[in-house]
Amino acid sequence: MNKRMLGISIFSMAVAVVSFALVDEARSEPPGAAKMCQGCHGQDGVSSKDTVPSIAGISAFVHADYLYAYRDGARTCTDPKTKAMCTMTAKLTDEQIEELAEYFAGMLYRPAEQDFDADKAAMGAAIHDEKCGKCHTDGGSNPDDDASILAGQWLPYMKLSLSQFASDEREQPGAMQRKIVGLSEADVEALAHYYASQQ
Repeated sequence: MNKRMLGISIFSMAVAVVSFALVDEARSEPPGAAKMCQGCHGQDGVSSKDTVPSIAGISAFVHADYLYAYRDGARTCTDPKTKAMCTMTAKLTDEQIEELAEYFAGMLYRPAEQDFDADKAAMGAAIHDEKCGKCHTDGGSNPDDDASILAGQWLPYMKLSLSQFASDEREQPGAMQRKIVGLSEADVEALAHYYASQQ
């Protein structure tokens, strides 16, 4: 290969490398609406607040469904902890919701490091296997289930959510409703500790 051809080859490779870098940078650029999510759920979708779930890694289908439910009133915000969600989603377009869901789905989920009761977690594991394991596989850690991520979420958040499901205060699929409605407070507590134990 002569010097001219070598120079052209090196230039072509350099252009390709720069192009790939620019494409990658463009893909990692957060949607404009992401800032309002990051304030509570963390810059990378991993929450540092024990009453707020991490949203990184949750499938785009599930995340978008949550946002639509808040925006369209299928999920109410009577609880002060969720009131902000109705406010934040009220003006989101369908396109923005889909963009947000895809963006956070591409982030790495990291379970919360937290204390838990080992005995309660063991009880919760048995309840999970009986009631929840069919849809929430791998202990509730598999985003491909399109059933959210339960494993490693904050304990206070999980206790509140599970309590709302058990008392049928929160919209849920019929199959889930038949499994969880009527669980005792002790069962809910045990399940929450089981999910918190997965770190």
